[in-house]
Amino acid sequence: MARERVTAARALCMRGYLLTALFSVWINLIYGINIQLIPKNPVVNQSVTLRVSGVSGAILSFSWYGGLSDDDNMFLILTYNLSSYPVEKRGPLYIPGARGLPDGSLKISKLSTAYRGIFTVGIQAESFPTKGSIYLPVFELLTKPVISIASGQPEEYKEVTLLCSFRSDTARVFWSRLDGIIPSGVIYRANSRTMTIPRFSQSDAGQYQCEAENPISKNISEPYTLSLYCNGNGWLLFYNQVGKSSSASEVKEVVSLLIIDLNQTTVQPLQSPSSVGPSWGLYSSSVQRSYCTKNM
Repeated sequence: MARERVTAARALCMRGYLLTALFSVWINLIYGINIQLIPKNPVVNQSVTLRVSGVSGAILSFSWYGGLSDDDNMFLILTYNLSSYPVEKRGPLYIPGARGLPDGSLKISKLSTAYRGIFTVGIQAESFPTKGSIYLPVFELLTKPVISIASGQPEEYKEVTLLCSFRSDTARVFWSRLDGIIPSGVIYRANSRTMTIPRFSQSDAGQYQCEAENPISKNISEPYTLSLYCNGNGWLLFYNQVGKSSSASEVKEVVSLLIIDLNQTTVQPLQSPSSVGPSWGLYSSSVQRSYCTKNM
C-alpha cells in the first residue's frame, strides 16, 4: 500500500513537466517547425542547444526572444542575419554565452537556473515566416536533504511538523518511514517539503526519511528519529540498538534499555528489561522508540 501511494505521488508530480512539454509541441505543430532540447534534461553549469528543424526553405534571418512574443524587442535575446555584418547582434535580454547557429538554433553555455522559462524563435525563410516556442528547464544535481523539526518538542496529541531541506527549488519530495507506514491524515505543504502530523501520538514515533528527486538526480536524507516528548512530567523509556546514540538523551553507546527521569535529568541503565514492568511494553525492533508514562 505504501509503495502504491509513492508511485501515485510520483505520477502526479510528473504532470507539470508533461503539460509544459505538450504546450511546446502544440505551439510548434501550429507553425510547422520543431524545437528540441539537446540534451533533453539541461544541467546547471553545462550547455544546451535549442535545436530547430522543419523549416521550409532557406533561412534568411532569425531572432530569439525570452517569453512567447516574437515581435517585442524588449524581450529580444539576439538576432542572426546572414546578410548583415556582424551576422549576430545582441538584444536587451541577451544571455551570456548564448549564440545563434546557421540552422536557426540557439546554443547557451554555462546554464543557470535563472534561464528557466519559455524561449521563442521567429524565423524569416525564403518560403514564409514561421516561429516556434519551447520551455527550457534547468536542473541541479541534488544535495543530500536534511530533516529537522519545525519547532519545540513533539508532545502527545500536538501538531508536529518535519522539514526537508536541500538546495533546489524544483525537485519533487517523497517521505517514508523506516519502521512502519506514514501516519494517516498527514498534511504536506511547500511542495511536500514539510510534513505535518496533526495529532502526534506514541504510534507515530519512529524513523523518517525524505527523498528529493528531479530528472537528473535524486538523494535521500539520513533517518530522522521522531520521539515522543513527555513535557518534563514523567519517565521516558528508550530502546536503542547497541552502538547507536540516543538523540533524546544524547548518551553514547547505549547498551540496552534506558529510563530517563525528566524531572531530574538522570539516566538509569537497566540490567533486566523485566524490571520496568509489563505496563511499559517491550520492542524487539532495533529501531529507536519512546514511551511516556506517569512517574514510577
